[in-house]
Amino acid sequence: MKKFPWVSAVFAAAFLMIQGAASADLISGKIEGETQGGDSLKITSENPVTQTQETLAVSVDDSTAYTGVNKEDLKEGDKVVVEAVQDESGALKAEAVNAVQM
Repeated sequence: MKKFPWVSAVFAAAFLMIQGAASADLISGKIEGETQGGDSLKITSENPVTQTQETLAVSVDDSTAYTGVNKEDLKEGDKVVVEAVQDESGALKAEAVNAVQM
């Protein structure tokens, strides 16, 4: 696994999907920072269909699970795969944040 560390993130994402996270969105991208107050991560993700980049704000709280990294160790430029669900207002909330190490 040391040779291909990204494989663990792919398996983690697949596992989450198999566990009934069909209603959740998987967002892959780079952390661009936090919103003021630190309650949301700003993630830039590339849309392969439209070949455009979009920056999304994904809220995090104490119930958000972190895999491969501690919340305090996340920094700008880190690559992550986020399992997020949309609330009734349309905002994204992170259920899990998985670090991707290249």
